[in-house]
Amino acid sequence: MKNFKDWYFLEDLAAGVQADVKAALPPGVTVPPVFHNIEAAKMALSLPNGTVIAFDFDQTLTSTTVMLVDGKMEEHGSGEPYGEVINHLFTHNKLGHKVIVITARVVGAQLNDPAHPHKISCEEFVQQHNLPIQAIKYSGKAVDPTTGKKTAVPKGPMMKEMSAQALYDDNANMVASAHAIGALGVLVKKKIVAAPKPAAVQTGGQGLAWDWTIR
Repeated sequence: MKNFKDWYFLEDLAAGVQADVKAALPPGVTVPPVFHNIEAAKMALSLPNGTVIAFDFDQTLTSTTVMLVDGKMEEHGSGEPYGEVINHLFTHNKLGHKVIVITARVVGAQLNDPAHPHKISCEEFVQQHNLPIQAIKYSGKAVDPTTGKKTAVPKGPMMKEMSAQALYDDNANMVASAHAIGALGVLVKKKIVAAPKPAAVQTGGQGLAWDWTIR
């Protein structure tokens, strides 16, 4: 696996990763402005034919819904496709890359289970949108001993197991886990398809105004 770890300087991973090298894109290939670190996405496209490229699922291949739950703002995968990222996935496939999904979802989670309120399964989504995915892997969640809450397991080890050299993910911690094994990490901007504007939230959610943004 090619080591990309030292090719980055990390100024603020939560806000994005800046690449200190430039990548030459294949002729006729462009990168949509939906990634915080565009150069990393270009470098991923420049990897050799046959390279394994991993994509996160929720809020990466799908857009994001933000909602008020018990007075708190929560983000969830909408179940609807994030078109710009999916088009980018198809570009990787056309370049001869092997595309896989690594999701933090729990294997066998039921769509109607309150503990796993997903609108669509990964497998159904892939079939519905005819995505050229060669494998769906579940990295799962673990209980944080400090807070008792379930958090996503770092995806770096599973990337290493699958020989993946790049990961597209909306979670900065997952991007960092890709860097930790010497792989590329591309931080995806979340596409908010339904979210109350801050002023509406401050007024207790009365008369909610909705916006559609990418951030």
